[in-house]
Formats: sequence, structure tokens, C-alpha cells
Amino acid sequence: MRREECEQIVIEGGEPTRELVIALLEQVSRIPLQAARIEELQRRRNRNSSNSSKPPSSVEPKSRAERRRKAKEAFKRSMRKSGGQAGHKGKTREPVVPERVDERVEGLPQVCGCGHTFTY
Repeated sequence: MRREECEQIVIEGGEPTRELVIALLEQVSRIPLQAARIEELQRRRNRNSSNSSKPPSSVEPKSRAERRRKAKEAFKRSMRKSGGQAGHKGKTREPVVPERVDERVEGLPQVCGCGHTFTY
């Protein structure tokens, strides 16, 4: 009902005014219930597999473009190059003690695949 219609009913007075007031009071009394319902629906809308009992398999998979965009953003945030980082202590195999060595074999090639001969 528009404002003009309500004003006209109030000006006329009588039974229509009383019915209008009753209808408006009923609407006002429903506001807390509607607010609670809206809040519940918003809470439900924001549920996903990480904050509810839904299994991860029920979540719709992201498209390839979304996955790539997310990976690109993560890479830009990290701004690290792949591989060992500067200052990181490397992990290498310890050499065998000379007493345990039976034979030493030199692993240098004599001839290349293209025919080039190496001289050492």
C-alpha cells in the first residue's frame, strides 16, 4: 500500500483506519522474526566444506581459469624463485671415507656424440 492511500484512509477515519492500524501493527510485530530469518539465511549461504559438515566432494570444482588466477596471485605474493633459496644450507651426500673405497673410476667422456674428441 502506498503512502498516499494510507493518508487518505486516515483522513476518512472510522473502521478503515482501525483496520489499517491493525494491519500495520501486525507487520511491525513480524519484523523481529523476519530479521532472525534473514540472519539464518545469510549464515547458511556462507557455509562451505571448511566451516560445516558438508564433505569437500560436495563442493563444485573451480574452473581452470579460477585455479590459474588463484595460483598466479599466490605466486605474485610470494615473489620467490623456485628451488633453493638464498642463505639456505644445502643437503648433500657425505663422501665415503677413503678406507672404504675399493676402486676409483674417472667418469669423463673420451668422445662426444658429434664426434668431438676430448683431451684432458
